[in-house]
Amino acid sequence: MVATDRTAGSIRAAASAGRAAELRRLLNSSGANITSAMGPIDATGITPLHSSVFADSAACVQLLVVAGALIDAREADGASPLLIASGVGSTDCVRALCELGADVELTDDGGSAPLHAACSAGHTACVRLLLHARADASAKDATGATPLAAASKDGHDDCVRMLLSASVDVDQTDRHGTSPLAVASANGHLECAQLLLDAGAAVDLVDELGTPPLTLAAALGHASVIRAQLLIEPRHSRRRGRTLASFDRQPVASIGGQLTASPQTLTPCMQSC
Repeated sequence: MVATDRTAGSIRAAASAGRAAELRRLLNSSGANITSAMGPIDATGITPLHSSVFADSAACVQLLVVAGALIDAREADGASPLLIASGVGSTDCVRALCELGADVELTDDGGSAPLHAACSAGHTACVRLLLHARADASAKDATGATPLAAASKDGHDDCVRMLLSASVDVDQTDRHGTSPLAVASANGHLECAQLLLDAGAAVDLVDELGTPPLTLAAALGHASVIRAQLLIEPRHSRRRGRTLASFDRQPVASIGGQLTASPQTLTPCMQSC
């Protein structure tokens, strides 16, 4: 039996409000075929399952998936329920969706996977669940950024630590040649930079403009990050024959004791940080 428009509306309302008991009653009274109630609510592509995630209701998520909701339904921008749950930090929903078989690699239109979303927002519990569900810790979005770069950009050191424990490539770069260390340096996140350095990140791995992380930190005035990199031993160099002394040849100047650099040393990604 197909759910009536009234029943479909009630199901959507219950899911949006996270009212699991009411949703269970409606699903049980509607029969097995409730396709009309499970689809997108409007042009946004949001389904009752997406709404349950926004309501942080793992119980509603469980009820809807068991009743036949498409677990990997994508809204207008391509986000699945799992990606949304990961981005908003709904740990219980992430756990439920992973256990119910959601695709942990399904990306949105920008190429971001659930792990990117969780790392960007700093939701460590969600990161842990996704890694346990075998999410690809080295996946790249449309810009070539990895979850490690996403965590480094926003200073989420616990997420960085967790990803490094998963043995990701610490020097994996995006399409501009920007490494996670460069991202952390440009944004002044000392703890993240230090974790990356301790994991062996190359201090002189340059981007497409030939700019190393140290210069990026200087360009944006992050003195503590600069000091951390100046203390790193030459073994962290990935470019044969180069040492930290070679940074003197970079377009960096000292003005009144403050290191600075010209905009020409920044990739488009770094200029927008």
